[in-house]
Amino acid sequence: AAVHRQSAAAVHTDAVQALLKVPVSVKKLGVDLMSLSGHKVHGPKGTGALYIRNGFRLPPLIRGGGQENARRSGTEAMPAICGFGEAVRTGRQTMDESVRRMRGLRQRIADGVRAELPEAVVLGPGDAPMIEQDFNTFMSALKKGQDVADLVDIEMLARFLMVNDLIANYEPQHPKSTFLYKEFVGNSDSKFVFGPVWDLDWAFGYERGKNYFQNDVSANYWTTITAMESRQFIYDLRFVSKALDKAYYQLWTRFRGQPLDELIDFCDDYYAYARPSLENNATLWGDGKNYGQSTAQAKVWLRRRADYIYSRLTAYELDPEEEPADDISYQGDTDGIEVLSNHKQAESSLVDVYDLSGRLVKQRVSVFDLRTGLQPGIYIVGGRKMMVR
Repeated sequence: AAVHRQSAAAVHTDAVQALLKVPVSVKKLGVDLMSLSGHKVHGPKGTGALYIRNGFRLPPLIRGGGQENARRSGTEAMPAICGFGEAVRTGRQTMDESVRRMRGLRQRIADGVRAELPEAVVLGPGDAPMIEQDFNTFMSALKKGQDVADLVDIEMLARFLMVNDLIANYEPQHPKSTFLYKEFVGNSDSKFVFGPVWDLDWAFGYERGKNYFQNDVSANYWTTITAMESRQFIYDLRFVSKALDKAYYQLWTRFRGQPLDELIDFCDDYYAYARPSLENNATLWGDGKNYGQSTAQAKVWLRRRADYIYSRLTAYELDPEEEPADDISYQGDTDGIEVLSNHKQAESSLVDVYDLSGRLVKQRVSVFDLRTGLQPGIYIVGGRKMMVR
């Protein structure tokens, strides 16, 4: 707070979760503003408080009546205010006892989990140094240019980087874009795992022209895109390991076959499924109804982007066992549904069918009866999409 005050910046603290859980002192924190909420301390819902440091000027939120020191006009809800105040008063009297009770409950849960799952690792405030040490070890090796194959799941890192490269994702370090976890913290045999990538707002060429599927087809994602957040971090991830470089080439070699064709076909499937919603959106926002043209552009863009990236990869000799064959094939029919067949199983193989929300809609059904009773839409069968028009 003292540092920010030297630059004339205001300091606001959201203490909603802290009130009556830990000691809260605006003087010790040195903040200008602090937000509190009543429902977190058994007070009336919809109540709250904003601490404003004496002398700090805050413009009115609502002008007119002069209530709340002329900062927010409107008749105050006195019963709610009194209820919030009483909740804080009584809560302060029982705070220590409540904290001890919650710690006991936490320990009871942790002991129960360990009893049922001896291999489980229960994380908490006392484990923060272990998490920090594991992560810093990874970051230190990356910064020094050391091979991180012993610290990271190389196959999953290759997949994570491949998706970002393909779509030219400009937000790889956004909390919604980069997901990193380690199953067993403090265990040297457990590796960090990257993925998935699912926040695609600034991708597919949108960053440069504010339009999708028209730019960045030939952009070198690792070197020439200077506007990308944390470019050095992503560059180091991509080129720090020879094992990763080979895994990256192997992954792209596999992808440019059937998986790329399926991705391009999915553009048409998605457009057919989502067209009513897309056109309703166009009606609401007046942005035109050229989604069919965008779909066509997407298919061309994805193919050209994939070809460009693959043409610039370092080629490796891949052993036959490093190129796993996909024994699942798809046979399209005139109804637009793709029937799953597996050459290594009997024709009576049973599969589960899920909708896009992850709900099981058909269980252990023959591959030849997939369409029975299904409404038009997109479904997941055996980890692959299935379109019913």
